[in-house]
Amino acid sequence: MEKIKEYRMPYQLAYFDCDYTGHLSIEMMLMLMILASEKQNESLGFGLDETQKLGGGWVILDYEGHLNGELPKDREQITVGTRIKAYNRFFVVREFWLDNAAGKRVAEVSGLFTFMDLQKRKMAPIPAEIMAPYQQAATIRLPRPQSPDKVTPDEKWSSKQYRARYADIDSNGHVNNARYVEWLLDTLPAGFLKDHRLTAFRLNYRREVRPRSLVTSLLGPLMSNGDQLTSQHVIQIDGKTHACASFEWQKIQ
Repeated sequence: MEKIKEYRMPYQLAYFDCDYTGHLSIEMMLMLMILASEKQNESLGFGLDETQKLGGGWVILDYEGHLNGELPKDREQITVGTRIKAYNRFFVVREFWLDNAAGKRVAEVSGLFTFMDLQKRKMAPIPAEIMAPYQQAATIRLPRPQSPDKVTPDEKWSSKQYRARYADIDSNGHVNNARYVEWLLDTLPAGFLKDHRLTAFRLNYRREVRPRSLVTSLLGPLMSNGDQLTSQHVIQIDGKTHACASFEWQKIQ
C-alpha cells in the first residue's frame, strides 16, 4: 500500500491574519493552506521557480471546506497540514487541515487543482516530473470537492463593484484566489459577519480575473434551514460568471 506523503507547517498567527473579531480570517486560512502546499512542493524539489521553468503554474478550481468551532485567534500557534489525496493527467485533489494550539482539528478543506500553461493561459497536462516525488499512482476517477449549487442572479440580488488592482495580482498573472473570497464576503453586512460563524463553504473558480478588470460581486437572499443560514454568491465580469460560492453560517451564541 502506498504511503501518502503529508506535510505539516507550524505557524503563529499575527494580527494581520485575523478579522475584526480577532480570529483567523477565511481568506488568510486558505492562503496559509496554499503556502503549506507550496512548501511541500519545495521540500520535494518542485517549488514555484522549478514549476514556472516548465512553463506553468498551479491553479485552484474548487474548494469545499468544513469548520468545527471557532477559528484560532491572534498570536495562537497553529499547524496547517496538507497531502495529495489523488490525481490524474490534468487534476490534483489536495486535502488540507488546520489544528489549533490544543491539537483540535478546527478546519478541513478539499481543493481541486489543475496545471495552467502561463503563455497560452490554458489548462495543460501536469508534467510527470512534478508528481514523481510524491510516489503515488495516478487514478482515473477523482474524489472531487462538491461545487456550489447553480444559481442565476436576478433583481433580488444585491451587488458591489471592485477594480482588480496591481496588488491583487499574483505570480500566475491573475487575481489571487484569496481576493475572490474578500469580494464575495464583502457583500454581507459587517454586523452579520461579526455575529455569525462560518461552518462550511463551497467555492468554484470558473475564469481567471485579469488586471484592471471591473468585477461585480453579487449576493443572493439569505436562506434559512433551522439554525443554519446559507448565503449564495457570484462574481461576474461583463455578465459572465468567473466564480461562485455558497457559505453556511451559524449565529454566535
